[in-house]
Amino acid sequence: MDKVKLNLETWEVDVQVNVPQKEGPPKVEMQKQEYPLKDNLSQMLRTPGLFKTTEDTVEAIILAKAILNVEGNEETIHNSIDLNKKEVEIIKTCLDRHLAAAVEGRGMFGGPIHEPLILRIHELWKEVEGK
Repeated sequence: MDKVKLNLETWEVDVQVNVPQKEGPPKVEMQKQEYPLKDNLSQMLRTPGLFKTTEDTVEAIILAKAILNVEGNEETIHNSIDLNKKEVEIIKTCLDRHLAAAVEGRGMFGGPIHEPLILRIHELWKEVEGK
């Protein structure tokens, strides 16, 4: 398989928000928020110290910029990017390291907000691995 397609469309997630009350403590409510996949994934790929070598860092930066430059809207099919196996590996490594940092208490990644991203990348990884 030469290339796989990563869907870059945003999605809505339910998040808990503290809403101030006139009297008493804030009330916790669930609200829908948009998850801007292109922006978030691009920022995650450019996290300082995420990759150990200059070569890996440069590849991640180039991929992050390519993701940000994808043009599209909900009426077109151009809101996706074709990735080769190496690019999927870079994104998977990025997510693995963000998840590991969260487990160690050094970051916040995962949960319902990030689940669609994690599942999308996992499916791409299975596809490039032929599983």
